[in-house]
Amino acid sequence: MKPFCFTGLIVAFASPFFNAIASAAPTDKEFFRSVRDNIDKPVDGTRFFAVLMGVVAILILLVIFTRKKEQRVSKPKGLNHPGKLIKEIASALHIKPAEMKQLKLLAEAQNISSPITLLLCPSAFASAVRVKTNKVDRKLLAQIAKKLVQADTMQ
Repeated sequence: MKPFCFTGLIVAFASPFFNAIASAAPTDKEFFRSVRDNIDKPVDGTRFFAVLMGVVAILILLVIFTRKKEQRVSKPKGLNHPGKLIKEIASALHIKPAEMKQLKLLAEAQNISSPITLLLCPSAFASAVRVKTNKVDRKLLAQIAKKLVQADTMQ
């Protein structure tokens, strides 16, 4: 007796389905008739309009999201703390802590709110230096003036 063969059984049952698929190829006449029938049908604009509106909506959303992302990235964090701002300017101008202390004393003596004003406004610094005060070291102020001139010429 021969062993049972599953492949032969599968081929026997599946062959009518494969034959139907293979014979479903249209003839030239059927193909052209189908094309003509589809061309002759009136065009339904609602589907085209819906697809067009979907594409426009997606483009608008992309523009909105990229602009929001650019706005978030492009805003630098502000220095709202006066102490941090003084340290930032002092490090950019290479001002030592002892020199910064002299600038603070000079600003207090002239009733100026911040030593940053003396660093950013040369006329305020010059007028503050001209006034004689005992608390301020003139040599350190001369060094600061040299640094300010050097920083101004580098730019």
